[in-house]
Amino acid sequence: MDRLDAELPRAVGPGATAAEAITAVAGAVAADRWYIAQGWLGVRKPADAVRELLEAADLMPAWLRDAAVTMGAIGHPEAGRSPLR
Repeated sequence: MDRLDAELPRAVGPGATAAEAITAVAGAVAADRWYIAQGWLGVRKPADAVRELLEAADLMPAWLRDAAVTMGAIGHPEAGRSPLR
């Protein structure tokens, strides 16, 4: 049971850094990304969330920059749509 629990995706808390959020989402399968990101995205204004993500991703490898853009495109739980649309 411990092994199963360790393999389950973990949501990113509101106090996590943008880099931590990006890393968590990058390691998740597509179907889990919204659930992982929503706690982090939900406490930020959409534009602020995207700004934080892109600033954090600036010096990251391409695959993590892609995850940052994916998070921005996932959308904001309060707005119900992506801040990039």
